[in-house]
Amino acid sequence: MNAIWEKIKADLLRHRIVSVLIISTITIAAALLTLALSTLSNLGGPYDRLFAEMNGAHLWVFFKPGRVNTADIRQIQTLPGIIASTPRQYSYSTQVRIHDTRVWVTLRVVPDEPPAINRLYFLDGRYISPSSKEVVVEKYLHDIYNLNVGEAVTATRSDGKDIELPIVGIAYDVTYDTYRSEQPPYLYVSESTLRNLFPDKDSWDSSLGLRLSDPQAVDTVLAEIESLRTTKFVESHTDWRDVKESAVLDVQLASIFLSAFGLFSILA
Repeated sequence: MNAIWEKIKADLLRHRIVSVLIISTITIAAALLTLALSTLSNLGGPYDRLFAEMNGAHLWVFFKPGRVNTADIRQIQTLPGIIASTPRQYSYSTQVRIHDTRVWVTLRVVPDEPPAINRLYFLDGRYISPSSKEVVVEKYLHDIYNLNVGEAVTATRSDGKDIELPIVGIAYDVTYDTYRSEQPPYLYVSESTLRNLFPDKDSWDSSLGLRLSDPQAVDTVLAEIESLRTTKFVESHTDWRDVKESAVLDVQLASIFLSAFGLFSILA
């Protein structure tokens, strides 16, 4: 055994540069692997903290146009397991012009004041002013088209007239699922702005954001909502767990890549 150690020692001293390179490579690879595994084990932490800070909705229910009324909304809000709800929220899917490109978006109405449930996390700019025709851009749309505060998007009103809507803020919505959402990316507007663009309220879509006493009971609560009516009136829904999975996907892929790189470097 002593002879083996003497041989290893002699090789290390004889090939010092190679030995230093090998040891450095193994050390860096081990550090990368440790960092990647540590990141993977705590991947959902930042999203969970932001979700709690913004008081995010565990379940968003999107209704079929014309299929739900005020009584239905009240009945849903009083179901067991639901501890808080947003007001009925309206939206309208249309095309706007961004940098000379026609893009499908959802004009989503937000309250005149920042809401108690599912607040927006602002990355830049400010909240909309109810008296002005302006928009806040959701982060996903900002990332794709590199939109900035001070620029504008152009919407075509129902009578065919183009209306410029200045961008006053960039915000992250903790319940917008970038991979699974059936709705195009959001532009947040006031109700007065949406009414000015598309006065026919019957053509607007509506939805409801719900906070649950048990965040894991999304499927149970959704089934209870759907059982309230004999005809199908729920168009789709957003589950906070799916949104979290989508939110951490990019970091997850990067961490897996780093783990693989570190492991193969050590083996090599």
